[in-house]
Amino acid sequence: MLLNFLDYKLEREGGKLVKVDRFYPSTKLCSCCGFKNDSLTLSIREWICPECKTHHDRDENAAKNLRQEGMRILSTNTDGQSEFQAWGETVRLFGTCTQKRVSMNQESPVTASA
Repeated sequence: MLLNFLDYKLEREGGKLVKVDRFYPSTKLCSCCGFKNDSLTLSIREWICPECKTHHDRDENAAKNLRQEGMRILSTNTDGQSEFQAWGETVRLFGTCTQKRVSMNQESPVTASA
């Protein structure tokens, strides 16, 4: 019912509802580099990508991935473009991440003793 309502409203305003496959691994993909982390369980709410070292909140990362996948689906009719407009914002494809990465170095700074 909700999907029908959204589809109707979007169609009325000239938009399009894009449905992503229910088995798309949105929570396990790094929204920055595209690495798939199969070792994640539902209890893990935050994780750091072993490939690009980007820190992820599981829900925020899933939302970014679903948005990127929706844009990828929409872009299948375009050729040669690397970014698209979605609600006035530029959407980047995988591999173009500009997020701040978290340092894996957890050592304390060395201090001189007196």
